[in-house]
Amino acid sequence: MPILESKIITSGVLTLQVSIPQEELAGHLEKAAVDLQRNHPLAGFRPGKAPLAEVKRALGAMALLDESLKYAVPDAYINIVKQENFLTIGQPEIQITKVTPAEPVEFTATVALLPEVRLGDYKSIHAKAEPVGVSDKEVADVVEKIRQMRASQKLVDAPAAAENRVIVDLKMSKGGVPVEGGQTQNHAIDLGKPYFIPGFAEELVGLKAEDIKKFSLPFPKEHYNSALRGAMIDFEVTVKGVYQFERSALDDKFAADVGKFASVAELQKQIRNNLAEMKKEEESARLERAIIEELIGQTKFGDIPTILVESELNQMTARLKAKIERDGGTWEDYLKHLNKTEEVLMREWLPEAVTRVKAALLMRAIAEAENISVAPEEVATEQEVALKHYADDAETQEYIKSADYASHAKHVVLTRQVMERMKEISSSEK
Repeated sequence: MPILESKIITSGVLTLQVSIPQEELAGHLEKAAVDLQRNHPLAGFRPGKAPLAEVKRALGAMALLDESLKYAVPDAYINIVKQENFLTIGQPEIQITKVTPAEPVEFTATVALLPEVRLGDYKSIHAKAEPVGVSDKEVADVVEKIRQMRASQKLVDAPAAAENRVIVDLKMSKGGVPVEGGQTQNHAIDLGKPYFIPGFAEELVGLKAEDIKKFSLPFPKEHYNSALRGAMIDFEVTVKGVYQFERSALDDKFAADVGKFASVAELQKQIRNNLAEMKKEEESARLERAIIEELIGQTKFGDIPTILVESELNQMTARLKAKIERDGGTWEDYLKHLNKTEEVLMREWLPEAVTRVKAALLMRAIAEAENISVAPEEVATEQEVALKHYADDAETQEYIKSADYASHAKHVVLTRQVMERMKEISSSEK
């Protein structure tokens, strides 16, 4: 078993010093040996099949020990918390302080202790679900967007109209000096859609191919570039071509082309179903938010450790960074677009982070009051779903199998169950 060397409690924050005897590392070293072979295959062995001694000889005892810590340390931390009955919340901050072959591994863990939460009359909440419906106009609007996206373009010898696309060469200058990044060729502008510079698209209406027009407009006051924000900019536009969108007729052939629907009516039905499902999800999220806000308003909280709020802010930042990168952007460009630093952004998020921390504390307190618990099988199911989602990512799969992820999955399931219970309570007659 891991050994608790010392504990310090300061302002609701618990700091543990823990050591892991060498004999406790045996099983973790076996897992580490398999992991190391993914990136360092050993000659004469199938991937992951080389014995521990061979991996140790080929890659070194220190490399093996370092790799094992991603399993050994979280397990040791969880065992100590259970053994000592510490009431903690949130993920710990771990710092490895000693890693030496043949000696105990030592680390410190800093984590928030559960603050006092005094629930109000949570069964008296008034938040209610609102009815959800989809209008014929909403369905028609989606159909028109699909027709627009699938429309072909035809070059026309005519003045540009509001429904046309115009291809232009563009030059921008400020006070006679070219704007950096403001010179572009073959720039497409749909005159029927809002442009980021108000009034710009309207200036192009009526122009024909080879026309040249000069005009001045102010840049948006909220533009990310402080040098251009609100400034009067001179534009020179050379029209390369005017294109007319030609939409397909709204008939059964169009429906079949979109998604092998038998008729327009079938396409419209699917769109209505999709919109209804989306609105149900939005309404569910709105109701959950309303319930949480009402509960927070009637609950008394003890002092919330700063480490909890900081952890939530870091998670919010990490999630947004990951989303931006998945969408092909960069965090630096995002901040530049907002004209904010990461520190400023996190200060703005502080109230939301506090709300999320209080919500997590509420879920835990209500679960206890309502005798809601999560069975190991439910955690396993949550892990299985995640494993299927990341079937091609071996590293992420290993994390999903860890005790750390199991703790996260348990919290997710518990929150889901508590919210379902609160929705039942809010919908009941009082």
